[in-house]
Amino acid sequence: MAKRSRRKRKGNVREVVVGTALLLLFVLMLSGFVWLWLRSGGVEVDSKNCPVDGPNSVTAVLIDTTDPISVTTLTDLRNELSKAVRETEPGGYLRIANVTATAGKVETKFDACNPGDASSVDQWTHNRHQQQDKWEKTFHRPLDELLNEIGQSSGSQQSPIMAAIQTTKLNLFDSDLAKHAKKILIVASDMIEHTDLYSQYKFGVEYRKFEDSAANLQYGTSLDGISVVILYVRRQNKKFSTDEHEQFWGKWVRLHHGDMDKLVPLEGLN
Repeated sequence: MAKRSRRKRKGNVREVVVGTALLLLFVLMLSGFVWLWLRSGGVEVDSKNCPVDGPNSVTAVLIDTTDPISVTTLTDLRNELSKAVRETEPGGYLRIANVTATAGKVETKFDACNPGDASSVDQWTHNRHQQQDKWEKTFHRPLDELLNEIGQSSGSQQSPIMAAIQTTKLNLFDSDLAKHAKKILIVASDMIEHTDLYSQYKFGVEYRKFEDSAANLQYGTSLDGISVVILYVRRQNKKFSTDEHEQFWGKWVRLHHGDMDKLVPLEGLN
């Protein structure tokens, strides 16, 4: 009788040990799947593929369509814009818009977040084929087509670059979308401001003349927290040098509390 009791107790202990081991294994497996899901970026997104908590970066590209550019410059511009697209990380928002001849009016051509391609998700928690297809359809392909469609302009009576920057800042960078995001502004233009309030064709790039103009108050805007890149279209027969022009815009950005990252001269003369 005593031997039978000992065998029974041993059996019970063995069952407890096995049960405990299975429970621990289940907990470890569950924890592993949760860790993989979190690591893979399992976040909820909105209709533009942006995280509902907000994108990690907001990039606005303004393309000046008010003056024609050469084929060489156009090719280099497309190359530089392609770099900007590639540098938009998964969860980053990108807007591409045209600067028009109407002060303050910009034409948005693309606005969405990069959902990330197949390499941006974990194979255990996501369907990589579906992720790649989503990236192709909603981000890569539309942008590729848009960049190929950038063409020539016949020329306009005005080039209100400052107004376009102000509009973009107020409508995008000041919005809830960009509240906690890194902010980048890319302007592709010859940067020759030309409006009824102030014209660099008439006054050149002496900063004091701009400060004395009505444009200083009309288009003044805070660029606080915004990194600015200029893709510079070089024009012939202007009254000032590229260096002088760069100094003007560098000062304009700094005095409006922005960060002048760089000015990239595009190839070709126009």
